[in-house]
Amino acid sequence: DMDIGGDAPPLLEAIRQGNHRAVNSLIAHGAKPHFLHAAVDVAPKSIIEQLLKAQANPLQEDPEGKSVLDVAFNRGDEEITTLLRDFIGDLERRNVNGQQNSEVRRFTASVHTSSLTSDATTGGETMDEDNTLGLSTQFQKQQTGTSQHRQNSNGDDSGGSKARRRFSLAGGAGGQNMLGSRTQQMPQKGTTAFGTIINLDDPNAGPWRRAFNERFTRLQNFCRRLNRSKNFQFVMFAALLVVLFFPDLWVVCDMEGNNGLDIVLIVVLLLFLTELIVQTLGFFKTYVNSF
Repeated sequence: DMDIGGDAPPLLEAIRQGNHRAVNSLIAHGAKPHFLHAAVDVAPKSIIEQLLKAQANPLQEDPEGKSVLDVAFNRGDEEITTLLRDFIGDLERRNVNGQQNSEVRRFTASVHTSSLTSDATTGGETMDEDNTLGLSTQFQKQQTGTSQHRQNSNGDDSGGSKARRRFSLAGGAGGQNMLGSRTQQMPQKGTTAFGTIINLDDPNAGPWRRAFNERFTRLQNFCRRLNRSKNFQFVMFAALLVVLFFPDLWVVCDMEGNNGLDIVLIVVLLLFLTELIVQTLGFFKTYVNSF
């Protein structure tokens, strides 16, 4: 059974390591395309595309009630968020036009159920339907509460509505143009019941480029795991406290000589440089573009 492993199923472990070849091989040999939440959280976009091509459910929620789009928003990667929204929008468009099979209709039916549930629990004050597509009810409630808080603070609705990020359904002209532009930019692999899937392998990339991408993906995943480690966070928090208060404490205590202080400050500087490298490699687009 390809879905049973030791500490973790083989597909989940391959996703965590960013091993695209292993993910392809496992799915080709019968592994079910689960763990889309884990892929959206840590894996590169190519692995997410491969799971979607294998008909992973983009509307399923995890035990905490989070959808894959919730995870994508928390990750902060615009390309992955756009990929998922385009894909879910294409599902909705096909559902409206009656082009889907029964299994796909079952997936997209949860979109309307989630919208109705959110509307009933918030007294009609909901986000627009094109903004809620693929989002969990819990996330919608949080966004609605944030929007209402902004309206109460600003005194009008214009600021909050302008700040929202618009997403047109693929059934409309805007959505069709958006999906069409994406499929024209990249070579197509083929189509499934879920829509058009982008080719994951660039034919122009040489062996050295593929090897570099695989190693960089592994390094990026390691940096992300390190950044989420509680031990790493504790060390960096301790370094922050040291650099803020230790020099003043050194002067107050009237310590003789500054050699010890210099050594401590150099260690703190090296720790901060380490954190900068980890953040830059692990979250390149979101961290670098945040400046």
